[in-house]
Amino acid sequence: MAAAGGFDIAQFEQIILALLSPDNNLRNQAEEALRQAKQSPETLLPAYVQLLRTNQNPQVRSMCAVLLRKSVMQAGTSEAGEASSSLARLSAQAKQVVKSELLACIVSETERHIRKKICDAVGQLGVNVLTENIADWPELMPFMLEATRSGNPSMHEAALIIFSALSEFIAEKLKACTPPAQADTAWPSHSRPCIAARPPPPTRVPAALRQAPPYAARRLPAVTADGPADGCAQCGAQGAGELPARRGAEGGAPALPGARACDVADHR
Repeated sequence: MAAAGGFDIAQFEQIILALLSPDNNLRNQAEEALRQAKQSPETLLPAYVQLLRTNQNPQVRSMCAVLLRKSVMQAGTSEAGEASSSLARLSAQAKQVVKSELLACIVSETERHIRKKICDAVGQLGVNVLTENIADWPELMPFMLEATRSGNPSMHEAALIIFSALSEFIAEKLKACTPPAQADTAWPSHSRPCIAARPPPPTRVPAALRQAPPYAARRLPAVTADGPADGCAQCGAQGAGELPARRGAEGGAPALPGARACDVADHR
């Protein structure tokens, strides 16, 4: 199978291995070869996916997942006004191959850390593809929903990673579909009272207190200087006692003839 930039898949694997080399010269040569290969995304992205599916070296698969994610990131336009994202320059057929094979890579990958990187690439690819046309990847959402229902913890985790990558995109779509909140029309905006300015509710008096006599407490007896009186001169309280006489004996105001007293201080 022909690979990126005219390389076959074995040669492209050597470029990926050279990128992992501690030798600076070898790594620089590999970076230059990869830069030239990026001029042909039609073969570069499928080559990444093929190595993810078939290569036995975990380091190669891990590097391919990282490079694939970077390739599909939306990078705007170049100085010449051309799309600088590899995904934007991919044909519809090659794009379909990448989308379907990436989902298959999630299922077949045995290394957890590599699977997570593949899910990151799927999430980034999903954001870009669905932003252009929300119906352009119909297999993605059923795959995610099926993975969440799966009894396989690895697939469950993979679906959650993709959902996390798509969370902002989903939130924007939901926001666009949400109708605007209805304004409160019960009060005109210029006359709507402030809650703090509203009068407090009236105090409720228990019925038992409303029906009680004005002075229900025990009344002190009403007396005059000559003895018990018929009642208070002001309120008519009845009874006999010696409060005014005692007050006079203790040095208070003397009890006057005919004065009456009750339990109300102002009436004494």
